[in-house]
Amino acid sequence: MTRSGQDSVLFVHEIHSVHGDTGEAFERLLCDRWYPAVAREDGARLVWCVRSMPGAIGYPELITLTAVAGATALEGLMTRVRSGDLHDDYAALDDIRVKVTTRLMKPLNFSPLAIDLAAMPTTPVDRGRSEMYIHDTVPPCPGMQRRYETAMGDFYMKTIEVEGMVIRNWAGLETIAGGGTVPENLMITHIGTAKAGADLLMMDIPRSAFEPGQWMYEALQLRDTWTSRLVRTVPWSPID
Repeated sequence: MTRSGQDSVLFVHEIHSVHGDTGEAFERLLCDRWYPAVAREDGARLVWCVRSMPGAIGYPELITLTAVAGATALEGLMTRVRSGDLHDDYAALDDIRVKVTTRLMKPLNFSPLAIDLAAMPTTPVDRGRSEMYIHDTVPPCPGMQRRYETAMGDFYMKTIEVEGMVIRNWAGLETIAGGGTVPENLMITHIGTAKAGADLLMMDIPRSAFEPGQWMYEALQLRDTWTSRLVRTVPWSPID
């Protein structure tokens, strides 16, 4: 799908906090009941589901992304949850989870994530594999949202999108007005191998990286705090 074709696609991003002894039951409910229920009508699909890894900031958590085909489809999805066919399914999720944090997001200009809703599966398929990601929530400094988006596209993406790299940006989203705290961004980075993940966690950043002209320095002028989660896709995640 083209970049212009993605402009109307919105994402419902949810962080589901669960107890340690209910995480598996909650995941099964997402897979067996919620996933196919959302897909009963066109315009909305659950497209990504990950679980937090031990040592993550919040553990255990599951995170879902549900893609919707614009504002009208979003209204339809919310109506289904409030008083339609999804009401009981959503209530069943509420019965297990401790809390849910919901954001409504849209793609940033540089985001490589492209969703073809018509091509998304409507029932879960166990892929027998799991992929690792870094999930970064990034609030920019006041007044710096658009400059941050430009800098990410012009500089940061070029530093990691190198042929053969096993670490790459998978998606860049921003919370929209009325959909959560704004301004706020979500950066999702795919880690291709376990070794790459270990190397990243153990990497010693040299002092020279914080000099003017370097990304680590320039980025701190745009944002100076973020929250990182290390996550893995569940085996049945539509996109892994």
